[in-house]
Amino acid sequence: MPSSARTRSASGVEVSTKRAYRGGVEVTVVARTEKDNLRLCAGRGAAVVFNYDQQPGGLRLHRPDNLSVDWGTLASTKPLKLKPNQWYTIRWRLTTVGMKLWVDGDLVFEEDHPYDLSAKEPVAVESFDSAIDVKSFVVKRIR
Repeated sequence: MPSSARTRSASGVEVSTKRAYRGGVEVTVVARTEKDNLRLCAGRGAAVVFNYDQQPGGLRLHRPDNLSVDWGTLASTKPLKLKPNQWYTIRWRLTTVGMKLWVDGDLVFEEDHPYDLSAKEPVAVESFDSAIDVKSFVVKRIR
């Protein structure tokens, strides 16, 4: 059964699932931020980061290959910036054989790469520098 949440969080506060996940997941978030920073985080440092605060202006994707710091190795950067106060549907599929990311139905990233998804951790959505509205936050296990 999928986990879901609907909420508004203050700046720097994450919304995370109560359940921890191991193995493949598909995360679908409908959200907007007051500014343009949005992050999705999963086990072993997997992350989708829009408008990274130390390098503004794009999208960064990180692999689930690190247990000692916040994010895994950088998989890709792209010049894809979110607009403030606009609703976006972001779908992120993370499996043992790769990662895919869709924004508003458009596939914007795909990587075939073996991932170790054995760490059991929650999935989170957050904004670094502004409040975030989360209309829908659904996580489904993929077998």
